[in-house]
Amino acid sequence: MHDGSGRILVQGLHKSFGPIEAVHNLNFSVEPGSVTGFLGPNGSGKTTTLRMILGLIRPTSGTAYVNGQPFSRLPNPATVVGAVLDSQGFHSGQTARTHLRCYVAALNLPDQQADRVLELVGLSSAATRKTGGFSLGMRQRLALATALLGDPGILILDEPANGLDPEGIAWLRGFLKSFASTGRTVLVSSHLLREMEHTVDNVVIVSRGRCVYNGDLEQLRAGQHSRVFTRVSDPAALVTLLNQEGMTAEYLPDGRLVIPGTDSGRVADLALRAGVAVQEMQDENLDLEQIFFQLTSGQYTGAAPTGPAHPPTADPWAPSGHPGPGGHPPGLGQGYQRTSEQYRYGQDDNGGHGGNV
Repeated sequence: MHDGSGRILVQGLHKSFGPIEAVHNLNFSVEPGSVTGFLGPNGSGKTTTLRMILGLIRPTSGTAYVNGQPFSRLPNPATVVGAVLDSQGFHSGQTARTHLRCYVAALNLPDQQADRVLELVGLSSAATRKTGGFSLGMRQRLALATALLGDPGILILDEPANGLDPEGIAWLRGFLKSFASTGRTVLVSSHLLREMEHTVDNVVIVSRGRCVYNGDLEQLRAGQHSRVFTRVSDPAALVTLLNQEGMTAEYLPDGRLVIPGTDSGRVADLALRAGVAVQEMQDENLDLEQIFFQLTSGQYTGAAPTGPAHPPTADPWAPSGHPGPGGHPPGLGQGYQRTSEQYRYGQDDNGGHGGNV
């Protein structure tokens, strides 16, 4: 039934491409009046999921509902959902206004709607410019303008901040928050985790095609253990009391203690009871990026480099008898490193010119 709520509901969504399982039994909802971040490493199934929600890919099993029904059954879907999955779909010879008016005609909207959305995304001054000369950030804004033509209640955006400068990212953050504050729905995927932390209210985190978290961002933060780093006059005395209280501590090489699962107020009280002076104390609360890495670690792990790919070769600019990389010209101390350009132009240590090479 079309309930008009602006809610997105994903139930048991599964998609396989031959032997590759791209999405496995995803379940989550996106509520109106909020910005929901859809986060995950490359290859975790984010774009595949967004395409299934929008009816562009048929799921192997499961269902995605928009406003209470599959996207394909929505009457006049452009007035319900505005979506940006690719910001490159523009004819390079068309102006921004002409591009939008093509869509305006297809949607049976007044021509003035093109100029309204250009103003909304800050592209009014570029309305008559051809899109072939647009930067990536301008293309992102034009793609968003296209999605807004039907005045939809739901926005689905895949990496909308890609190519935006810091000012553009700040503008996008404010726009999405303002859009959601009117009771509308935003689902946005992004790799800019620190920016997402300041933008979203809820997060859906996926890894290997599976949902590893779905819920409120603040609850996610609260569920993660904080740590306290401290330096005290008598670490052994504090550790003894910590152990008595059922807490643990680790000695760091620089002499500090790191105490997990607590906060600085609690540690300060225990230090007072132990009779030790606190010289330094710092809380460490995990940000979204750190939490993300904890939840998704190991999807793609590369080996660490073990050494140079090729054996060192002799320096072609070195004087006769120069020992090659890591060695030093005759008469110079070990801290000296001479660049090939200095050798090339015969420049000596003081910027003058030595003998030609």
